[in-house]
Amino acid sequence: MAPQDCHCSEAALDPASAAPVQRAVQPTCIKRCPECVPLWRAAARVEEAAGAVGKARALLEQARQRIPKRDDLAEARAELWLAAIRTEQRAGSSKAGEALLAKALQELPASGRLWAEAIGAAPRPQRKSRSADALKRCDQDPAVVCAVAQLFWSDRKVDKARSWFNRAVLLAPEVGDYWGHYYKFELQHGTPESAADVARRAADKGPRYGERWTRVAKDVRNAHLPVEALLRKVVVDIDTLPPP
Repeated sequence: MAPQDCHCSEAALDPASAAPVQRAVQPTCIKRCPECVPLWRAAARVEEAAGAVGKARALLEQARQRIPKRDDLAEARAELWLAAIRTEQRAGSSKAGEALLAKALQELPASGRLWAEAIGAAPRPQRKSRSADALKRCDQDPAVVCAVAQLFWSDRKVDKARSWFNRAVLLAPEVGDYWGHYYKFELQHGTPESAADVARRAADKGPRYGERWTRVAKDVRNAHLPVEALLRKVVVDIDTLPPP
C-alpha cells in the first residue's frame, strides 16, 4: 500500500491522543500500513516524548528498512531520514544528526528537502558552498530554492532573497511553509503592501502542505482563520519552534 493510500486510525496519528492510546493502536496500524510514513513518525514521537529516544531511533530505522528503496518512495524515505536527523538534533546529538544527513544524501542525492536541511544545518561559512552543491543537484526544487532565499536574506541581499522566495512559491504554490518564509521576509524587509500582496497571493493558491503550515492549519484553535492570519501564526512557528 502506497503511503498516500493509507487510512490509518486517527488515534494513531493525532498528537492530541494519549500516549497509551497511541501505543495500543500503532502496532496494528503499522502492520496494516507498513509504508505509512506519518504513522512511523507519530510512533517515534510518542517514544521520544516519553524520553525513550533510543526506541524512537529504532522505530525510524525499522521504518527505513521496511519502506523499499524505490523511486516512487524517494520522498517518503527522505521524510524518514529527516525525522531521524531531527530526533538527534532535539536530543542534542548534532554529530549523530550530521552523520545521518550524510548517509541520507548518499542514498537520495537528488532530494531537495535533504539538501535544504544540509544548507540550514551547515556552519555559516560553509552554507554558500553547500547551497552551490544543492543547486547542482536540484536547482528547480522549491525546498532548495527557499533555503537559498534564506541564505541571501541572512547575507542581507534583500533583492536576491525576494526574487528567490518568489521563485519558491511559483514552483510550489501549494506548500504553505514557503509562503510563510516569504511573508516573514516581507514583514521585515518590505512594506505593509508587499506583505499583504504575499498573503493575497497565498490565499489565491490555497496552500495545503508543508510541515509548519500543517502544524498551524490543523490546530483546532486555528480553524476557520483566513490565510493571512495563518501566515502570521506560521511566522511565529518559524521564530519559536523547531521543525516538526
